Amino acid sequence: MNSDQLHTNFLRTESERKILLQANPDNLKETLHFFNEESEKVRQLFDPNVYEIKSAQFRSHIYQLANHEQAAYLENLKILSLLTASDSSTIYFLAMLSTLKYLRKNQNMG
Repeated sequence: MNSDQLHTNFLRTESERKILLQANPDNLKETLHFFNEESEKVRQLFDPNVYEIKSAQFRSHIYQLANHEQAAYLENLKILSLLTASDSSTIYFLAMLSTLKYLRKNQNMG
């Protein structure tokens, strides 16, 4: 995996802004569709694992903004399955924190 790519921008700033501003429960389907279109434009620029991690990370944000916690949780599990803390401690621990928050809230972990 090209760990340096984990720390680069994934989408164009305008696309990221548009996606994050429109992500809400009322237009989740449209937001995901636009994200998928934009992410396909950059697929060939990234190592395949990095592409999957960054895509899952972005989808997790979209789902969280749209109050779809379980879908965000599943995206975070995908990140954790592909990434180690030594690859990117920031991305790894944010995914871990989000996963633990979900489990604590929904599975009464303590």
